[in-house]
Order: sequence, then C-alpha cells, then structure tokens
Amino acid sequence: MMTTIPQIHHYHPSDSDAPTVTLDFFSPDPNNLNNTLPPPPPNTRSDTELNISVLQRHLPSTQAIERIAPYAVVYLFSIEREGWEKSGVEGSLFIVRTYEEGREGYAVVVLNRRGLDNFVFTLKREDQVDVTEEYIILQEAGNEREGEQKAYGLWVFQEAEGSTKGTRAEIGELITELARRTEGVQQGFDGVQQGQHGQHGVENGNGPASPDLMALLRQPRTQAVPVVQQAESGQGQNVLDMLRKAGANVH
Repeated sequence: MMTTIPQIHHYHPSDSDAPTVTLDFFSPDPNNLNNTLPPPPPNTRSDTELNISVLQRHLPSTQAIERIAPYAVVYLFSIEREGWEKSGVEGSLFIVRTYEEGREGYAVVVLNRRGLDNFVFTLKREDQVDVTEEYIILQEAGNEREGEQKAYGLWVFQEAEGSTKGTRAEIGELITELARRTEGVQQGFDGVQQGQHGQHGVENGNGPASPDLMALLRQPRTQAVPVVQQAESGQGQNVLDMLRKAGANVH
C-alpha cells in the first residue's frame, strides 16, 4: 500500500509583497527599542532664564540681568609699559544684579570665549569707574598700596550704524549709575552700623592711605599730582594722560 506524502509549499514573498516602512526623524526604529520612548518635553525656559542659569555657575549670587553687550574685550593697564594689554578675556558682557548677605549689589561679568578664566568685577563705589572714548575703566577697590592696584579697560564693540551704535557709552553710564547707587546703599548701611555701636569714625592707625590709581586719574591736569617716572627721559607723566591715550599702546 502506497502512502501519499503531502507536498509542503514554501512561500517566498517577492519585493512587491513586502510591507513598506517609512522612517522619518520622528518614527521609532523597530529594531531599536530605545527609540520607542516618548521624546523629552521641549525646553520652555526663556533666553534670559538660560543666561541667568549660566551666570550663576560663575557668580552664584546673580539674580537678574540689567544689560547685555554682545562682545567686549578686557584689557589690563600696565604702568611699566604705560599702555593697555589684553588680559586674554573676551566675550559677551553682562551687567547683573546680585543678592548676597541680605543686600543687593551689581557686578560686571564677561564670559570668556577664549579660555576658562572669566572676568567678574563687583561694583562698590562710583570712583571705581571712569568712562573714556575707548574704554570703560574699572579700578579694583580695597587695595591701598598703589603698586598692587589694578585698572581694567573694557572695550565694548559697537557699530557706527546699527543696533549696537552707542552701546559703549550706554554701558558706561549704566555701570557708573549702579556703582553710585551701591555706594549710597553701603553708606546708609555703614551709618546704621555706626549708630548701633556708638561709633563716629574710626582711625585706621596705619596713617593715611596712598592715593589710588583712579584718584590720580580724576585730578585736574593743572594740579600737581604724583607721577610715574619714565625710564627714557626721567620726567613724570600725568597718569590721566597715560590711561586716556593708552589706546595707541595696546600690546
């Protein structure tokens, strides 16, 4: 007796029978289970909030941004060279409002595009600031010995015509005003502190402080002022002239 073995037919789909799968940027890859997860929610923070978040990494007391300049270069004044030298810091400039130890303050920050060192300058007194045609000059406070003082020059980019026209002068005026405001608040705070402790002025005990660099800058040119000796001629030169004309001596 013969047994009939049924034939098994193997189905080979042609290219025309294969299903078509279209993958785009948003379609999950069926071979990659990770792509089946829902996309993360969109970032809803504003540019200002993002900028503040970045600034707080370098200056944690930052609370708000008062003004931004797209590009600025920080120079350091060299008394020995009698001119401005690049400090190696350049990038976006921010004037920020800070809050620390129960008091508001203001600072100038330049986030460096060329390295890891950023420029952070806390405004304390109006006489720290001087504005020239080329630079916004900032002098470090709290250092009585002239040889250790530093003066920084902020060169702020501005166009002859366009959205940044006049930016340098506007930034300089704002920095001056905020330094004046901070000084007034500090004087009021000091007055309250002295009243609480019954103090009417305290002598330092170390004698009068040496005139700071910015004080030399602000003295009239006709007035006798301390001078910086020039090795070539041995004659003194008004420091105000040195800083105001130092734009031609950038190294």
